[in-house]
Amino acid sequence: MGGEIEVLRGATRTLADTSCVVIEAPMHVLADRLGVLLQAGFALWDIVDLCYYHGNLSQVDLVCVSYAFRANLPDLRPWETKEFRWDAWQSLMG
Repeated sequence: MGGEIEVLRGATRTLADTSCVVIEAPMHVLADRLGVLLQAGFALWDIVDLCYYHGNLSQVDLVCVSYAFRANLPDLRPWETKEFRWDAWQSLMG
């Protein structure tokens, strides 16, 4: 555990041919792991599997898609490709 950033940094050729990466991110390393993926040409698309420990957010899974992949799929960038409609807005808070 703890070698994820080094693995990502060493996987430049593999990441260049990758459309999507899902990586577990404990809160204390979330920014570092996301930063490596952003530098590798990925955009944060979703945050899933929020895990809490004693009522505190402990870790999440980051779903990142490559900018090249995202560019070909208008549905992955609705702020750029769709007209805003309130009926399409969703909130997880209720």
